[in-house]
Amino acid sequence: MTTPGRQVRRATVADLPQLRELWRSHNLPWQQFERQFRDFQVVQTDSGRIIGSLGLQIHGSEGWLFAETFAPDTPAETLRAELWERARIVAQNHGLVRLWTQLDAVFWQVQGFTVAAPEQLSKRPAAFGSGEQPWLMLQLRPEPAGLNLEQELALLEQAQRAEREAFQRKARIARAVALIVTLVVLGGTALLTVRLLVVARRPAAVLQPGR
Repeated sequence: MTTPGRQVRRATVADLPQLRELWRSHNLPWQQFERQFRDFQVVQTDSGRIIGSLGLQIHGSEGWLFAETFAPDTPAETLRAELWERARIVAQNHGLVRLWTQLDAVFWQVQGFTVAAPEQLSKRPAAFGSGEQPWLMLQLRPEPAGLNLEQELALLEQAQRAEREAFQRKARIARAVALIVTLVVLGGTALLTVRLLVVARRPAAVLQPGR
């Protein structure tokens, strides 16, 4: 996802120095998050500054939103909405059934997250931990009816393949744009060179005596 002046994308190892500062400023377990940085989506400005992040851990068909952070003096609500849009796309691409969170901003309840009932909590993966805050849940799609493990894995593989193909399409477009720009620059350079050669070969005007 791209917004004028910034983009939202998956975190890379190059983002770790800035992510550490964000995690530390929010008193989060940055040493633990370093090991799972690939679970994070980030907002980056055109100047390369990371100004927001959100964790999205995926376990089977369940997803967990956690550890949202925003740099000081930035529009947190706007950045949160952009990160949420990115997280929804990732969740859809992975075929997730539910999203879980303990984030307490009102924003999440506005998006449809509700306090999970006891019977719903039994579906929350233990890998997401427990915590003291109430668990909120958002149902993204109906439960798969009667799918076995192989079918679930096939759906997951299909979703991941769609995500890879979308990334490859964007990469091809970027390469095509770069090629066009290169050709335009080369064409302009060649035209300028030809004009300079023509001027250089043109005979100089001869001044007549008395004129």
